[in-house]
Amino acid sequence: MRPVVLINPNTNDATTDMMVSVAHKRAPDLRFVGLTAREGPALIVNERQLDQAALQIAAMAGEVAALDPAGVIVSAFGDPGADALAELVSCPVTGIAAASAMAASAFGRFAVATTTPDLVIPIERRISQLGFNRLYCGTYLTGSRDAVSLTNDIERLDVELADAVARAARAGAQAVCIGGGPLSGARDRIAGRTAIPLIDPVCAAVDLVASRMASGSL
Repeated sequence: MRPVVLINPNTNDATTDMMVSVAHKRAPDLRFVGLTAREGPALIVNERQLDQAALQIAAMAGEVAALDPAGVIVSAFGDPGADALAELVSCPVTGIAAASAMAASAFGRFAVATTTPDLVIPIERRISQLGFNRLYCGTYLTGSRDAVSLTNDIERLDVELADAVARAARAGAQAVCIGGGPLSGARDRIAGRTAIPLIDPVCAAVDLVASRMASGSL
């Protein structure tokens, strides 16, 4: 079976392994191969870093093509380099923001809950590019502004993400995207704290890839 390549634009191999594990749990019949960006921060927290990651992802086209994948997932919420990479490889490329927005839009109005205030603008830009402005009702941030330390404190992360989800629901969101590849897995931990659907970004991308493979469109 041709693999699905999951690219982590953050330079953290442990995060890559976690996301591949989430992907495999979601679709155990598929084969996933993880690739990690070689340069940049362990956690992307601002637009400059996101732009630098986009260049790196596009530069990985040869490495990706050598794996002969059935599909590629770019697993950072701004989808850095996803569109450029799609022009350079012969298989579909799915960004987790695009997949999440598509999944959330099925429920109606949706929001994003995330940890990175300096990425709100590029997240909103991406959602606009994807054509979801009419349904998008905002990005809701965790209370802590240090995303790196928060991501490393799972208990506090879950409390703050659940609070962001609650604020989004009060504002009218009918579904909330968990906004970040490194945050994948949080959906399952906090789902019992809210009545509205939560979208795990990696799972959304895996679902989209699996659906395309099943329909023969990959």
